[in-house]
Amino acid sequence: MIKDKLSELKSLRIALCFTISSMGCADLGSAIIASAELEEIIGTLYENYSDFITFDEYQKALQEPEFAVILIDRTINILSREGSNNPSAV
Repeated sequence: MIKDKLSELKSLRIALCFTISSMGCADLGSAIIASAELEEIIGTLYENYSDFITFDEYQKALQEPEFAVILIDRTINILSREGSNNPSAV
């Protein structure tokens, strides 16, 4: 259902933004952990939403995690429009 996908995307966005903010910490160990978490979050995003995200965009998101936020927002917008055009899909 679209409602479930939107909820998952919003959760991924929160996790992504939190993890990106953790990258700036002075502790090297925490930064390494945050980097691994970013890869996992972005990987999940691509695995679950590859209908909306190209492989090139996925690669760019791995290099520039802020770009993944843009991809999430775009996917949310697309799914929201689909839901409003097809209320039974929500």
